[in-house]
Amino acid sequence: MTSPDVVKGKLSYLAPELVQGKPASVQSDVYALGATAYFLVAGRTPFVGARAVDVVAQQVATPAPPLASVGAT
Repeated sequence: MTSPDVVKGKLSYLAPELVQGKPASVQSDVYALGATAYFLVAGRTPFVGARAVDVVAQQVATPAPPLASVGAT
């Protein structure tokens, strides 16, 4: 069981506003769906890093790399 202020999920699929501690919204779900679709097409999540903080920094500050740049067709 979690408290109402706890967000659970895999970091790679959490919307930037969630990793910043803001409330979840419909847009958060759309982001997660987009990240899932990106993974299905590219075989990897939009943002990768050696540490969780690296992934969060990318999610907040940069757009996802185009699928063509990660080898997806």
